[in-house]
Amino acid sequence: MNDIFKVKGKEIAYFEMHVYYRWGNEVYTTTNIGEGWSGFKDNKICPSGVYIVKLDYSFNPTPVIIQTRIERVNLIR
Repeated sequence: MNDIFKVKGKEIAYFEMHVYYRWGNEVYTTTNIGEGWSGFKDNKICPSGVYIVKLDYSFNPTPVIIQTRIERVNLIR
């Protein structure tokens, strides 16, 4: 089990992560690849369930070619 959900990568020039709950409610966002989501929103515990993670990233500093990846994460309490 992991207490923090975060992405690892090397040589990433641009990074943005968004976590959404049902019906598109955003619960977390960051542009720092070193940060991760702890399963909280506004210091309140998020309920167990499936969350959608949208990653926007680029390996190229110039020109920035942004790639998008969408994944599912199951939060279990």
